[in-house]
Amino acid sequence: MITNNPKIKALLNIGPPKDFDWPDYVAQYGFNQDDIPELIQVLTDESLNLEDENSSLSWAPLHACRTLGQLQAERAVMPLLHSFDFLYIQDWALSEIHRAFAMIGPVAIAPLARKLQEPAEDELIPALAIKALAAIAVAQPAHKDQVVEIFREYMEFPNRAAKVLNGILVARLLELNATQAIDGIRRLYAHNCVDLICGGDLEDAEISLGFRKERSTPRLSIEELLDLEEYGAQRQQEEPEPPPLPINRKIGRNDPCVCGSGNKYKKCCGMS
Repeated sequence: MITNNPKIKALLNIGPPKDFDWPDYVAQYGFNQDDIPELIQVLTDESLNLEDENSSLSWAPLHACRTLGQLQAERAVMPLLHSFDFLYIQDWALSEIHRAFAMIGPVAIAPLARKLQEPAEDELIPALAIKALAAIAVAQPAHKDQVVEIFREYMEFPNRAAKVLNGILVARLLELNATQAIDGIRRLYAHNCVDLICGGDLEDAEISLGFRKERSTPRLSIEELLDLEEYGAQRQQEEPEPPPLPINRKIGRNDPCVCGSGNKYKKCCGMS
């Protein structure tokens, strides 16, 4: 990327983040509203997103995303949403983008709701929308009911093939203590379309939301959950059910999850 902006040049050379906490890009580098167009260009530059992860350039979109969040850049909402379609394979996107949306605020709720319902190449794309909506609800409690209602509308006609997506949704509803969503949550489990590693089982959900005091059955171990998922996958191959949305899971560059599940980290504990 060619630029004469010294702040953008500095951004291109920062490299990987040192820790989970975000530095103050506005104070440290002097970014302001005038820099938003170039920051958006960095975020969406395909050449940067295709750089080797050992190159400092590959990390520039991450720093641009953070800076746009800190600038509360409402103009960046649509470019951020469009970036989901190619950033979902990036490890950092799954743990960072929703934080930027939380800073931008409620103006992003309606576009995110539309993104959740759009057909997607991979279930992690609408999962990014779910995480962003939940982050806004946490940061702006006055909009919690609005966000939960969006999730309830999705659960009326969920993508039954997207078990990881649905597991992430359940986990976020539990974090929001969304008791009003219990009927939709129960339907997801009744349809057997929730990844139990991501979202836990129905008894976990009911206990978390206060609808059950204790478990009636023993909690399954990771090994038992994996066996159950494998059995379910075999049954699905024998009796395939066409999904409501097209899903073509793309293999990312992540390592196996540290929990030992055998799944990619980005589709297991990395989504928590």
